[in-house]
Formats: sequence, structure tokens, C-alpha cells
Amino acid sequence: MKSKKLIVFITILSVLTVLVVLNSTIFTLQTVDINWLTTKNEMRNYKDYDIVDSVGKGGSIFLVKKGIITEKLEKKYYYINVVSIETKFPNRIVLHCAEREPMYAVDIGDGKYAVLDETGKVLRISNSSIFAESDLDLGARPIRVKFDGFAISADNFVLGEMVKADRVAKILDNLSYTLRESNYMPTTSKGVFKHINIVASGDNNSEINLQTRNGMLMRLKNAEDYTTDKFLLALGLYNEKHQDGVVDGTIEAWYNETMGKVLARYYVE
Repeated sequence: MKSKKLIVFITILSVLTVLVVLNSTIFTLQTVDINWLTTKNEMRNYKDYDIVDSVGKGGSIFLVKKGIITEKLEKKYYYINVVSIETKFPNRIVLHCAEREPMYAVDIGDGKYAVLDETGKVLRISNSSIFAESDLDLGARPIRVKFDGFAISADNFVLGEMVKADRVAKILDNLSYTLRESNYMPTTSKGVFKHINIVASGDNNSEINLQTRNGMLMRLKNAEDYTTDKFLLALGLYNEKHQDGVVDGTIEAWYNETMGKVLARYYVE
């Protein structure tokens, strides 16, 4: 009987201790700092203290809802990517943030383009002026992307949200993954490719045509299958031709069912 009373007493004491800790002013969130992991470009006009004010303070450090903070900030500031939130006891958190880099500018009709990062998040809606660049900022502008034969509209591209057209989103996600796997970071990709034309085919697949800045075209047939393998093989042939000073022609990559492997060739139309 005494042991049961002791257990009850310890339980009550533990609960009271937890409540005291949770409500203690020592563990009240008082400071929010931002650690930028990348250089600020689009976000340079926003002061860190304004961003911090969006987080809110005063609650228990133990009850900070990091997911909600991330969602709130990324919805309000389209270019912010909250990589992680670090808790610093007793009363401080640090937001580790990166600025999202514009990667694609998708033609949505009427002279408008939806500018996306590599994950497919809509960062801004612009006109063709987004492509104006000089030799000094080569690779700073997004790649012009056009979808032919796809049922998409401007309604599929809402500021601050991911692309709503599922197939378009899947193709872009697959392409971004392929570029990353090929060690082509967004800036590198923008420096090499001028525009991308994605053409729907009748077998629920697509052809991706990547126009390089030096003049050669890279064509991936049935691109939604073996995308990375096709791109890597085409890229190898592209680099070979580029080193030889070739500035035109087409490099085509496809999967050969009979041979069971990806093939590539260079030709001039």
C-alpha cells in the first residue's frame, strides 16, 4: 500500500515539475536568430528582424512547433528555404535559412512565365524581361521552359506554392534530380542550358529537348524513363563535341529495348 502511495506521489511530483519547467520564464522563447547559409539576393531588401517578428515569441522553448514556423515563413517569404531550426537552451532558437534559387521559367501563356526553384515552388510571375542578361550575369537567369501538348494553365502556378499540375511537377522534379545527380547545380545548369522544350508523346511519356548556349541540342527520347542514364550519356558526348569546338547539331539519347541499354548519337539535321 505504501509503495502505491509512493508511486502516486512521485508521479504527481514529476507532473508538477514538468509543468513548472514548461511555464518557467527561464525557458520562455525570448530570442530568434537567423543564420543565412547562402548569399541574399531577392531577400536582401528584407531585414532579418522583420522576418523574426513573423515567428513570435513568449511561449515555452519546449513547445516550439518547428514545422509550423517553417510553413509560415516559407508561405510569407517565397524565396526562403528554412533548412532547419536549432534549439538553443534555455530560451533561444536559430533559423538556418537559404535563399531559393530561380531555376526554371515556365511559359504559362499570354507572355507570362512562372519562375520556379528546382523543387517546383513558384517564386514569382514575370514577363520575358526575366531572360534579359549580359555576359556579366551568365547563368543568373532561369532556364526558359515550354511544355507542348500538356494541359496546363496559369492556375497551376500559384505564388508561394508548389506546381499544381501533377505531371508537370513530376517531370520537373525528375529533371532537377537528374541534373543534381550529374553534378549540375542550378547555377551550372543555367550557365549551360538556354531553354528546354518538353513535348508530350502519345504513350504517356515525353521528349525533353535541352538547347545549350553553345548551339548544340540535347534530346532525351521517352525522357521519363532512365532519365539520368540518358542525360549522363548525352552529356558525355556533348562535352566531347564541345571540346572539339562543335557549335551545332543534335545529341540524341534513347533506351534500346533489344540491347537493354541506353544509347546516344550525334548528328546534324
